[in-house]
Amino acid sequence: MLTKLRLIVESFLGEKDLNKALKLVVAKTREALGVDCCSIYIADHTRGRYRLVATDGLNNDCEGKVTLRFGEGLVGLVGKKNTILNLANAQEHPNFKYIPEIGEEEFKSFLGVPINYNDLNLGILIIQQKESRQFDEIEESFLVSLSAHLSSSLYIAGQKDETANNSEPVKCTFGSGGIAIARGWVWQPHMELEQVLLKKNNDRETQVELFHQALFQLQLDLDSLTLKVNDNLKNSDMSNVFDTYQDIIEDSDFSNKIDAKIYDEGWSASSAVKLIAEEMIADCNSQNKKELSLAIRDLSQRLLSRLAHSYLEEFVFSEPVILLAEEITAALIAELPRERIAGIISLKGSANSIAAILAKNMNIPTLMGVDLPLSKLDRHLFILDGNREELFVDPPVGIITEYRGNILKDEENTRLFIAEQNEPAVTSDGVKISVELNAGLNFDKESEAVLSMIDGVGLYRTEVEFMMHNTFPTELEECIHYEEFLKSFASTRVRMRTMDVGGDKPLPYMPFNEANPFLGWRGIRISLDKPDLLRTQFRAMLKANRKYENLEIMLPMVSSLEEVIKSKEILEQAYKEICEEYSSVVAHPKLGAMIEVPAAMFLLEDLAEYLDFFSIGSNDLTQYTLAVDRNNPRVSKLYDCFNPAMVRVLWRLYRICVQELNRPLAMCGEMAGDPLGAILLISMGYRELSMNYTEIARIKYVLRRVDTKELSDIFKKAIKLSDTAAIKQMYVDYLKEKGLSDILNIK
Repeated sequence: MLTKLRLIVESFLGEKDLNKALKLVVAKTREALGVDCCSIYIADHTRGRYRLVATDGLNNDCEGKVTLRFGEGLVGLVGKKNTILNLANAQEHPNFKYIPEIGEEEFKSFLGVPINYNDLNLGILIIQQKESRQFDEIEESFLVSLSAHLSSSLYIAGQKDETANNSEPVKCTFGSGGIAIARGWVWQPHMELEQVLLKKNNDRETQVELFHQALFQLQLDLDSLTLKVNDNLKNSDMSNVFDTYQDIIEDSDFSNKIDAKIYDEGWSASSAVKLIAEEMIADCNSQNKKELSLAIRDLSQRLLSRLAHSYLEEFVFSEPVILLAEEITAALIAELPRERIAGIISLKGSANSIAAILAKNMNIPTLMGVDLPLSKLDRHLFILDGNREELFVDPPVGIITEYRGNILKDEENTRLFIAEQNEPAVTSDGVKISVELNAGLNFDKESEAVLSMIDGVGLYRTEVEFMMHNTFPTELEECIHYEEFLKSFASTRVRMRTMDVGGDKPLPYMPFNEANPFLGWRGIRISLDKPDLLRTQFRAMLKANRKYENLEIMLPMVSSLEEVIKSKEILEQAYKEICEEYSSVVAHPKLGAMIEVPAAMFLLEDLAEYLDFFSIGSNDLTQYTLAVDRNNPRVSKLYDCFNPAMVRVLWRLYRICVQELNRPLAMCGEMAGDPLGAILLISMGYRELSMNYTEIARIKYVLRRVDTKELSDIFKKAIKLSDTAAIKQMYVDYLKEKGLSDILNIK
């Protein structure tokens, strides 16, 4: 049945003319289900009516002519109640409306399903039978699935400003990995939780047996996926992405609850899986366990697909495609061949999700948080720009040509950048800039080339180690992990940031539910509320550093002096314990703080008494200073480090930290890896920039071609301006004068 559904959807999507496509749908649906009639009504919200647009079984001459007011007849009732209507004898229903011209009187059975996109009703899909009978669960599920596929295309067809042939890009909340041009392939689970209609089944032994067979098969599939993802990745940090799935399967409580639903309450296997999964998901959501909730949903839908005797289709496209889904999971990325994935578009998701981390590790251009009904765009052509966080759908030839040229230009520019990546970052007037690495998300431990490119590790995100486990890692596990990294960079300084979770980086095994997590329990606040965790982390770092002595420690999200004092007390306690444990004096690392909360900016003099250095996290500092959620498309355009307020904040930080307090100050936010942001910082006097690996060669190329004296003169003018665009334009003009704007794609 699923194969028939897929063929109908493919026929529908393959026909460019919407009216012809809908005619194909009703004809093929009637044939697939063996019913006497199939029809589609489209909602006209301007006139408040449903219009019959396609039918196979009624009078074809009535297509486009017969209409029903909203709420009128059985069609109107389906739309009004927004629910399935399944009648064995439709003509006996009080809402039945007789329309002589369409020839409906001979049909007794009626099954109507709403076609919705989000909360908008787009139409009604109907099947009818001459004999009086109740349509079964399979027929209902088939129609629900088909309506879901139709909804997206009908939605896009009804928009005044169609997405197709649009020269304006669609923005997203997160992008990475460069540019991809390819056709889209929409992935949807074969069986979604919402599609399962609750049914009882008296053959309880058989239902239990079916469930356990499906569970066993799924476990074998996950074992295979684990081996597959390990073959695709050199970074062992990602080797346990399926541990959560395996833990759920191996948890006897999970299977026992489903067995009980079948044995004690008489539910079918599919219904029992749905009921227990929804209970678990609701519990996870109430505790803000986002990743665990997603894993349970994905796992249960895979189980349901196996119970329905359906498996993931063979990925047989002759060319790489851009994978589209409501929400991409790590399991899905790993399940599909890497050479067939040109890019990824996810309607939901964030930069810190496991799927985003895996996509980065596999170097796949990715967009997440795209505000589009993506399921309508199967096989459409996309330009995915992960650098600019933009998406073009069915762009005109001119834009395609431009982006193909950009890809070639980027490849050529990349070769120029790489040719100088091992040269020191010394400006044209002889000023040395320290270019450092932000690591922890997508760093390949086996790569030795990076050592010759950098002056140190400005940020190591230790929370990734915590995110890759299903429970808190032990001190030994942390120590082994840190020691391996310190060994890789034994010849240079490494600044490790203590666990920075919370906000949009919850740990699945540390539940907390907050109305505004970005202003809640995160960063150093969590560590100090759980001092044993912080002490264990400090101990692991100190042990790992015994041999290499290249460690410095940073505290995230500092907003008070008390946080620093308490953290330092815990560090001193851990240091004393390690010295006693090894009967020797171990190296004492320098301690610094991240400046991410505006409050810290007004405590610099107090904090400096206890700290050796400062490092700015521009992402959060900009977000908190401007009160802008950069993951919110409605206000993300206001998120700009060239805002006069942010320019003055950064200038104040440099002036106080470096010139007055004589404390080293680095920038390790995304601003450092942006050419315009980097030269703005250099113009103020900043000399330490830390960035992701992919930005290092490009930034060094720029720095070797700018003059700090010239930039300083520009800043003296820029600091007096109160207009974001005017400040930014000064630095754009400077790059143009230096002949760098084209190579950096700066307009």
